[in-house]
Amino acid sequence: MPALLHQTVGFADDNENPTEAHINEALEAALKMPAASRLHNRVWLPHREEGDVVSQFWTWLEERTHAATCKNTITNCGHIALWVIQPEDDDAPLGWYPNYPQGYFEGGLFTGPQNFSEEPVLLNDFFRNYSMGIAISAMKYAEVLSGLGYDVGFLSVPSVAPVSFNSHFGQYFSKQPVVPMLMIYAGTKGNAIKHSYHRNKISNTTVETGSVIKLDLNQSDIPSNWGYKNLHYWEDDTRSTLLPHTANTVVDFNYCKRSNNFQEVEISPGGDDYWATADWWTGGNN
Repeated sequence: MPALLHQTVGFADDNENPTEAHINEALEAALKMPAASRLHNRVWLPHREEGDVVSQFWTWLEERTHAATCKNTITNCGHIALWVIQPEDDDAPLGWYPNYPQGYFEGGLFTGPQNFSEEPVLLNDFFRNYSMGIAISAMKYAEVLSGLGYDVGFLSVPSVAPVSFNSHFGQYFSKQPVVPMLMIYAGTKGNAIKHSYHRNKISNTTVETGSVIKLDLNQSDIPSNWGYKNLHYWEDDTRSTLLPHTANTVVDFNYCKRSNNFQEVEISPGGDDYWATADWWTGGNN
């Protein structure tokens, strides 16, 4: 059975980022995964930009989303791969795949003046042709990096703040609006790892009978010594055994869940010094 993927939410001070060779290996595998459509798809690697853009991204994530990571130690992770979708160039092979005009990207696929909320055909198309393919690709990326010895984490929360994201990071996308979808981050020394008891109970016995598989979500049998807030850490560098965090060890590991700064701060056009005005965007397929 393949190694279990874990959700890492904090990293040690001496954490190291994946090598460029490993990033390239994982990204190649990810982009080769089956997909109904490859139009609009982009993967952003902020560590390859000039300046400390990764730190800026973690600050933005803390202040503008409800990401449930350790705000004190997640910043020790210097590698992020963010899947986004972006308007296509005029010379893209538009006849092959469904293509969305730029207007759908400027305020978010579901929140802007032009959006999918009242267009069920486009909504169905999005989930069928784009959302699934992005999830499969990102999962493969995480799987390869995990197999190479890194602790990984997944977050989809950037998608809740598309306007704010473009406000802060639109300059890196040729002045075209993008919609952030799903991010993977990775490093060598995760020290706060989410692992629920319900997940731990899943075994072959869970799935060996019946045609409709339903998980046991009973709360009464959770051991009293299970990880504090489902948090664990590796016993040693072999990364083979998870030990439960306690209320005391999370202090030792400098764990602190994100604040509530994100509440009611989603930026509107014109509400941020760096927000792009209507004439800032480059022309697209409107």
